[in-house]
Formats: sequence, C-alpha cells, structure tokens
Amino acid sequence: MEKIEILKNTGIFTDLEKKELEMVSQLCQVKEFEENTEIFHEGDTGQELFILIEGRVVIEIHLKLKSEKAAVHTVDKGHVFGEVALVDGGPRSASATTVKPSRLLVLNKTDLDKLIETNPRIGYIILRNFSKILCGRIRKTTRELRSSLIFA
Repeated sequence: MEKIEILKNTGIFTDLEKKELEMVSQLCQVKEFEENTEIFHEGDTGQELFILIEGRVVIEIHLKLKSEKAAVHTVDKGHVFGEVALVDGGPRSASATTVKPSRLLVLNKTDLDKLIETNPRIGYIILRNFSKILCGRIRKTTRELRSSLIFA
C-alpha cells in the first residue's frame, strides 16, 4: 500500500487534500521491526508518530509496585500510536512493543513542525483530528475507570 493511501485512511490525517497528503508522505519512512522488539520505552522523549501497516503492536505501562508491565492497548492495522509526541515532545506515557514482525510508517515531529510552519492548514486539520481522537480516548478511559470502580 502506498504511503498516501495509508495516511488518507488514518484518522489523524482525514480531510487533508491529496497535495497535502503528498507533502506529509514525503516526510514518512517505512521501518520494519522483528517480533518482540521495543519500538519506544515508557519515559523516553517522544519525537515520532507511528502508523501500523502490518503486524501487531502492544502498548504497555510499567506497574510501579511490581516489576512487570500491563498491556493497555493493542494497535490494529492502519491505526496511529505515539501521536502525543507530535504535540508536546514529552516523555512517552507507555512502551510499544511488536508482538509479531511489523511494518510501520514513521513521521518525525521536527519534520512535521517545519511543514506546518509553511502550511498552517495542514497543522489545523491534524490538530483538529488529533483532538477528536484524544476526546474519544478520554471518554473510553472514563467509562473503563467508572466500570472498574463499580466492580471494585
């Protein structure tokens, strides 16, 4: 699948015009990871967004009271992860590890920032879409927290 098609079918890039998708796609790299490879580690500074092309990735958090991790999300094909790094470049809130061999489309924050400086419409659309995705995740987390407190 072509980079532009992958971006077009990813929620964070919805509503970008073909020319804008082409500009974003030129910044992306395809990277391959073996099974059980850590893509990024919780606490590391985040500088990249990832889109799963093929394979499977699990998002895990480190449990402070135990020396183990808890899986909090499994990334499906075509979905974005690590996108918060594009907003603040802060530390990763979780780790991402491949569960099987995986191909990812990778977009660097610095490259995207430069593109947005000269094309503010792209930045507006990405930020709007990111906000929608984030709101959905907050609602889901609230439901899950509420459910766990009811049964605790």
